[in-house]
Amino acid sequence: MSLTIKADVTKTLSAVAAACDLVDRRLQNHGERVAYIAQEIGSHIGLDKERLNLLTLSSLVHDIGIVTTREKLELADFNPDSAIVSRHAKRGYDLLMTTRYLQALAQPVLEHHEHYREDLDLIPAIIFVADRVELLLHRDEYYLWQTDRVVQRVRDHIGTIFHPEVVECFADLAQKPSLWLDLQTGNYVKAIRDNPDMMHVLSMEELEDIAELFATIVDSKSPFTATHSSGLAAKAAIMAEKLGMEPLKVRQMRLAALLHDIGKLAVPEEILVAPRKLTREEFAVMQQHTYHTYYLIGMLGDGLESIQRWAAYHHERLDGSGYPFGLTGDQLDMECRLMAVLDVFQALTEDRPYRSPLSLEETGAILRKEVQAGHLDGDLVDLIMKHGEELINPAS
Repeated sequence: MSLTIKADVTKTLSAVAAACDLVDRRLQNHGERVAYIAQEIGSHIGLDKERLNLLTLSSLVHDIGIVTTREKLELADFNPDSAIVSRHAKRGYDLLMTTRYLQALAQPVLEHHEHYREDLDLIPAIIFVADRVELLLHRDEYYLWQTDRVVQRVRDHIGTIFHPEVVECFADLAQKPSLWLDLQTGNYVKAIRDNPDMMHVLSMEELEDIAELFATIVDSKSPFTATHSSGLAAKAAIMAEKLGMEPLKVRQMRLAALLHDIGKLAVPEEILVAPRKLTREEFAVMQQHTYHTYYLIGMLGDGLESIQRWAAYHHERLDGSGYPFGLTGDQLDMECRLMAVLDVFQALTEDRPYRSPLSLEETGAILRKEVQAGHLDGDLVDLIMKHGEELINPAS
């Protein structure tokens, strides 16, 4: 297995944006589309490379503070309620300020809905225009039929809501058909993810920082999963060490655990917190999450193939009855099997809307039934249960 990871910062934050936009099909890829529009405006207005990079990256994560599907749809209104705007902007700011390497993006995210004032920085002012322009577009109509309407709608609020210099720049840029055709055809993706001026290979520390941000966003969708990803990450690291994995691989196992549920951003919160057994239709929606996890991690860059498998295969089962790919035991390496057992262990020993945490004895009984059913690796279940007390209370 190669231990060389070449995760790119723009592709990684594009994955953050894509994950946050999975919650409603009407708004998919909103973050990347806003980043493209903002990047084009910033370039047209003459921002230097450093400021342009800050603009693009801030645009990608401008909506990370949105918690619920309802909130996302309410914010899609052209002039949403100020209380909703303030909450999600402040949440986004707070999330970014908890990171070690993305704090520079926090202020633009905080201010990206600020109405025009003379001292407002151009970066959030550009993001605001780009955000509203993207939401004004009707995705089921030819974009070139809509340009006059969109430009006029923005012009109607020049100097009151929107920054005059940004509006004039956007109006000039809007005369280029390629701007709209890139958005309509999806060609904006290459301009964002493969921009040579934006290339920056993440260090392991930077990637872990962003993975922790991912985990926080995912786990905040439900009060019952507030520490699920971080708890699994801690357990994965402990068990990786006990299995004799080298230190870098231990970190990669922890990274996979932090990222394992990012696809849950595509699952409505009412399903995640349902205090009962899911219906067949709801379970079908839930099954999407590992599929999305697989492809979102694939967006981050090169060298993450192993982490991609370990994270996304945690609901695969040895007998082929798992999801989303229906893999069998011969297709699942030891690390994938370990993550699958640990995910069940973590879920059983934490609070859920329909039950309290189970005891170690109850957890072990359920895990061994899963072994008997041909779902989980028996040797790994035995090893995990042997260290069960330490896994639940790692400081003891």
